[in-house]
Amino acid sequence: MKDSAQDENSFIYQLLWGVRLRSPLHVAFLLSCVLLMLAFGAGLIYTLAQRGTVPDIMLDHLSEAAAMAQQGNYQGATRAYRRAAMVAPDDLEALLRLHTVASVNEDRENVWWALGRALEVDSRDAQVQMLAADTYLDEMRYEQALEHYIAVLRLLPDNTVASYKLGYLNVQLDDKAAARRWFEYTLAIDPGHTGARQYMISMGGDNSQ
Repeated sequence: MKDSAQDENSFIYQLLWGVRLRSPLHVAFLLSCVLLMLAFGAGLIYTLAQRGTVPDIMLDHLSEAAAMAQQGNYQGATRAYRRAAMVAPDDLEALLRLHTVASVNEDRENVWWALGRALEVDSRDAQVQMLAADTYLDEMRYEQALEHYIAVLRLLPDNTVASYKLGYLNVQLDDKAAARRWFEYTLAIDPGHTGARQYMISMGGDNSQ
């Protein structure tokens, strides 16, 4: 934990200056998964079709998965997305869709398989790092979640979702000093961030007028 804290603290300075189903962060995560799945399922199929090099069988699997997801059959959608991902295991978008629907279906095997493949395909992708962080947070594996939220901020320094969750994680780890720094960081980017402001008030560190 000490090494993680040192890495996290040094990164804050370089930038210049949620948790089970019962938790609000987890509920928000699952709701965002559903919205992403419904909003982008058809878009993914169109994008892949435009490439012209995607096997027809993969498009069939994706179409089947999207239809099942829209019907609320997340178990069937998970299986169909997994089949699509097996056809093209390096296709990042297909892997992310599999991770999304598997998260909704609480299919941990496919969640971790899709995430592992996505990290292998492109660990420099901010969305992949955010999904990794959220997945570890969902599993209450806080130290691993810290590492991935920090990775998100290395790619997107103004991402207040990641910085706020870093503050939240440090509260869970009982490191109030680190939590305060991340909430201050979040408020420096977004002074109206309600969650960060409330935590600062609860820790006696709110500077609002």
